Amino acid sequence: MEHPLGAQRLIECLNLPMTGRLRHTSVAGSRSKDREENGYFVKIYPFAQAPADDDIRGHFLFHLKQEVPNFEFLSRFFTAIGSTFAQEWVNDEPTGEYSRRTAFFYEFFTGESLTLPENLGRKYIFALDSKKIVTASTGKEERSTRWRVWDNMPGTRFFCPSIVKTDKHLKEAFSLDINALLKGVEAEFGQEAVTRASIWMTSRESRASFEIEHETDNASKIQRFASVLATQTGQGVSPPLSCDSLAQLQKSIIGSETVLTTFGLRKSPVFVGDGDSFLAPEERVHYIAPPPEDLALMLEGIQVFLKRTEGQSAIMRAAVTAFGFVYIHPLADGNGRVHRFLINDILHRDCALESGMILPISAVITADSAVRRAYDQVLETISLPLLHQIKPFIHFLQKAVPYPDGIFSDLEFGGNEIAEASWRYPKLESHIIFTSEIVRRSIEEYLYNEVAFLRRHHAGRVAIKEILEMPDMMADCILRSYQERPVKEFGKKLFKKIPALLEKGRSARIKKALDKVWKENPVKDERAVHLFKQKK
Repeated sequence: MEHPLGAQRLIECLNLPMTGRLRHTSVAGSRSKDREENGYFVKIYPFAQAPADDDIRGHFLFHLKQEVPNFEFLSRFFTAIGSTFAQEWVNDEPTGEYSRRTAFFYEFFTGESLTLPENLGRKYIFALDSKKIVTASTGKEERSTRWRVWDNMPGTRFFCPSIVKTDKHLKEAFSLDINALLKGVEAEFGQEAVTRASIWMTSRESRASFEIEHETDNASKIQRFASVLATQTGQGVSPPLSCDSLAQLQKSIIGSETVLTTFGLRKSPVFVGDGDSFLAPEERVHYIAPPPEDLALMLEGIQVFLKRTEGQSAIMRAAVTAFGFVYIHPLADGNGRVHRFLINDILHRDCALESGMILPISAVITADSAVRRAYDQVLETISLPLLHQIKPFIHFLQKAVPYPDGIFSDLEFGGNEIAEASWRYPKLESHIIFTSEIVRRSIEEYLYNEVAFLRRHHAGRVAIKEILEMPDMMADCILRSYQERPVKEFGKKLFKKIPALLEKGRSARIKKALDKVWKENPVKDERAVHLFKQKK
């Protein structure tokens, strides 16, 4: 028989409405071997180390000593138990390390102040163990003189991601060397070829971003977003997360033809899901975002996170910024595009990418149905458990009402207090691993493929013009025809467009020359080559 310890015991004892299961739990039991169950880890302790079942302070102390602090748990615990717990403990042990950390955590997560006891310990201690969880970078900590604690929290009370560092796959994601991957492609093809390919990929990334949102029929929108990617990625003193800079970015992406009456932070409630009003509420809603009054403070929390984690993994920082943004969902329109824009933006600011290099993040997601499912599943690690908790609080009015930003909404949501800790303290380990894999594939597969294709395309043009001089546009018609049916002879449609191919055996000679070009310039994945196919 096993007995829960630490955070899990307190969750059960206080009936805390946690979003999903804890990834790491502790139990008292007779077994000596720890175990993993579908990505959930259980550490087993002897019964001699277990606090009494009803010893709340003992189990909380166990959590601080033996477990990695879980921010959502800490927030919900202090909300449920009130200030007396921390106040009495620090009064009893004013010099104690764990009593002072408890007092610090109480004030951080609730925003309320405790009464300072006399004879407070003078030795400074760190709030978090940087070996176990992402914290502020060395030199970015701040002194909390009240409790003699080094505040190395990676964010603010309004946004502070919880990222446990002990996972093997997460360590690999943190250590991804983007520069080395790019140098590998440059070593084979040359820097100029890589730069030329990255220009083409900007347009592809824009189109793919709209595909994710099921909008692919508006060329002007696609071109507008491509322009934003090319001209605004990594530009400015800081990421576009302030109210003004975000409004300007949104306007650049959406354009002036919109129902919105104002750009920037939304002034209306929002849910992600199906807009069909005939569906039941639980079928319409996949995720509900924070209320308008919380948005500015949560975005400020992301900015503080970026300042406090300077010098740490660029992949980690990009993933937290991008996915933190999309969960906050601060705009009435354009959240998805800004979310994916931010991945490239942070990688540029952290000097992981050179100026002008845009990785096709959206293209990698849309090109493979398995990756698209993985993307949705990563988003659902937070949205699905949260939805399970807040379903009873979701209602829809009979008639949509107008909001100051020009949006009409029939959503009525009364579960902000339940959802708040999930919104503010997201666990983003799986999001970082996913981002790392997408970035790796965008370079090793998609960038490589694009550069190889452009090299082959250039060689094909040269081969054609050695037999018959012509403008590039006409040579591209021949290349497109060959690419679509390389084992067959050119068709009548091409001969009608370029009659000179029928003279002096040029058609057969060009076909033979292109066979050689294709053999000498292989492309990893022909299915990924869309660049010169005619648009339907």
